[in-house]
Amino acid sequence: MSGWLFGPSAPNKAVRRALMRSSGPILELAIAAEPGRNSAPNVPDTFACGALIDTGASHCAIDYPIAHARQLRQIDARSITTPNGASRVGVFPARLLVPGLGYDDLIPVMAAKIDHLRYKALRERDFLQPFEVTFDWPAGMFHVQLGDQSFAQPDEE
Repeated sequence: MSGWLFGPSAPNKAVRRALMRSSGPILELAIAAEPGRNSAPNVPDTFACGALIDTGASHCAIDYPIAHARQLRQIDARSITTPNGASRVGVFPARLLVPGLGYDDLIPVMAAKIDHLRYKALRERDFLQPFEVTFDWPAGMFHVQLGDQSFAQPDEE
């Protein structure tokens, strides 16, 4: 199985490779509220976006407006340090799905400001533990596999 990487904004392999080299490995992710909670009126229950695989991050983070629009329930607050400095953020249970890998789990996420055009979430290093992951930086590609399900960036041809 494989999922999308950049949607219609990256129509060919050369562009996808250039984006991989400039921003890092980005995985398709869908974010939804925990079961039993509804999004705000006129807001889709699921938000699809790119998620940077951040091996330096110890926690998963999503852009705060996503948590607010999906009316996620805050369960904690924590101080974090980012390249932009320290800040205090809310912690929310969120359902995260990676369609290309068949991944679907309810986990605590930190809602922070993620001001990037290509991704609105960060997946932490622990997310990778059950997977076989291959990074090929010279080729601008990465491949994630668990059993018979896999995801490649750019899509392998």
